[in-house]
Amino acid sequence: MRMRKIAVLGAALFCAAYAPHNSTAPARWALLIGIGDYQNFGAEIGGDLPGASWDARRMRDVLVARWGYDAARVKLVLDLDATRARIKSEITEWLPSVVKPGDQVLVFFAGHGSQTWDINGDEEDGLDETFCPTDVTKGNTDKDILDDELNEWLGKVPTNTVVFMDNCHAGSGTRAATPYARPRSLARNVSADVAKPANAARAGMTAETPTPRNVLEIAAAQSNEVAVDAEWPGANGAPATFGGAFTTTLVRNLWRAPRNSSYEDIYHMTVEDMKRQRFAQQPLLTKNGSESQSFGVADGEAASSDDAFVPVVSATAAGVQLGGGTGAGITVGSLYKVGNATLRVTDVTGDGATARVETGTAPARGSKAQLIAYAYPDNTLRVSLADVDAATRTAITAAMGASPSIRFMSSPRDFAQLIVRPSERGYVVIGMDGALRHTLTAADRNAGAKAVAAALQTELGAHQLSALDNPGQTQNLEFAFAGNRTSFKVNEEIAFRARSPRAGYLTIVDLGTDGNIVVLFPNEAGQNNRVAAGQLFELPAGGDRFKAQNPTGRGIVRAFITDRPLELPFREGKAEQAATILGALRKSAGNAPVATSTAIPTSSWLTSSIVYTIEN
Repeated sequence: MRMRKIAVLGAALFCAAYAPHNSTAPARWALLIGIGDYQNFGAEIGGDLPGASWDARRMRDVLVARWGYDAARVKLVLDLDATRARIKSEITEWLPSVVKPGDQVLVFFAGHGSQTWDINGDEEDGLDETFCPTDVTKGNTDKDILDDELNEWLGKVPTNTVVFMDNCHAGSGTRAATPYARPRSLARNVSADVAKPANAARAGMTAETPTPRNVLEIAAAQSNEVAVDAEWPGANGAPATFGGAFTTTLVRNLWRAPRNSSYEDIYHMTVEDMKRQRFAQQPLLTKNGSESQSFGVADGEAASSDDAFVPVVSATAAGVQLGGGTGAGITVGSLYKVGNATLRVTDVTGDGATARVETGTAPARGSKAQLIAYAYPDNTLRVSLADVDAATRTAITAAMGASPSIRFMSSPRDFAQLIVRPSERGYVVIGMDGALRHTLTAADRNAGAKAVAAALQTELGAHQLSALDNPGQTQNLEFAFAGNRTSFKVNEEIAFRARSPRAGYLTIVDLGTDGNIVVLFPNEAGQNNRVAAGQLFELPAGGDRFKAQNPTGRGIVRAFITDRPLELPFREGKAEQAATILGALRKSAGNAPVATSTAIPTSSWLTSSIVYTIEN
């Protein structure tokens, strides 16, 4: 598939009127399509998508409020309005009528993908990938939009176009890795539901129809993968929200990314975040030379490195309303600074937040609220026991004891970061990405339950530290494996490189492939971890070497730069190590500017992480 889809996030902050553009300065335009309601399908898997129209709304919000898009140049087409005829008209008629050479155009599609019989012989598998408007049917593909057609339509736009796609056509395998998610693939089996035309091409012909050179493609998944529509649990008891796995992560990064970030920068931020969350799908960037262009260039303006912010939507006696909500990663208890005012968040919804003024005067509408202290939400590890019998569920629950930070799920439709399954000799624990985390041999159910409980307790700490980003940091800590590698063989030597924009103390922590937590640096062999601003720090610099070790799988290594050293013991694999690290970070970061707040200040530390793989 040459064109794939990226989800669009949506929440209504601003209303847009769609007027032609008369200015001579370069302008930015956006067409955002989100289809959650399919005319000829119901709520079944492969039918309506709860998150797709939300994707489009949230994407509109972040483009307008964070990136300065003119609301009058952002068109939203949702649900039953998004017919084949309407989508074609918007791309081939509206965009060419308002866009001029030199403008920037962003097209966003969230909904189902599918396939149809290939006619022109440009697909090796004999099937063309399609995008599904709201009026598609199961029995034929007349209303589908072929990837070739979309390429042709986009070729009519007289300037560079960036296309985000969040759909799939694979339609299988979702249960294997993401038990709580809906595949964004239409409930249609082409070979069974759609008659094969006499002029269908022979599989294996490769007369490729190229994508137009003026189109930069960013897809939520590879063409043979499932892109998922996920239910995201609300933090601290808040209601769950829906959205594409890729787009939810993408939009959160768009709220936080520096204004001088390129399309490629934001793509890589999103890919790494999805790896940390253990999603199996692998996004795709098809380069055309414009991927290094700044995402945040406003009409006629040069790029800047403006700090991340959320907008003040209104301010009344009842409180201050902030835009973004959960889509921007806002949490209850976090503190924001606007002018001389300090705001504390008291409530968060899918598209906004309410805050009260702790100090200073209420800010004006349109002001920029910047995060100064972040309240980390309860980071519960959700574990699916849907694949084990009821007696085993009871035994595992009893073996875990009182552990409020681990929640067991019994339905295959429930969100879960880990999945417990029976094996020939005991049990296995699998991540959402399908990676095997633990193989547990047990003589009987009770022994197996104890082994599972111990493995989950270990995983809990790694899960909590994997999410320990600093959403308010305004500088980038460069951190990578030597050679920019992320995949290693067992026993292969490993080295790190780090460069901090500020002086401080460097700490490196490994969240291993089995969840064990190890403080790699400083250690007994080297305890001088002070680094200068701009200094390239290489580890190890001599002495003991680091080696990749079993078990194979996917792990995370996280680096911190702090103003004061983190007080950490040099020990491995202890379940309480995560709490020790968080406590040391909280102590190093200092107190929040509001006396009664437990939020962690964001200005005194930086962090960066890398997802890596160890293979045999």
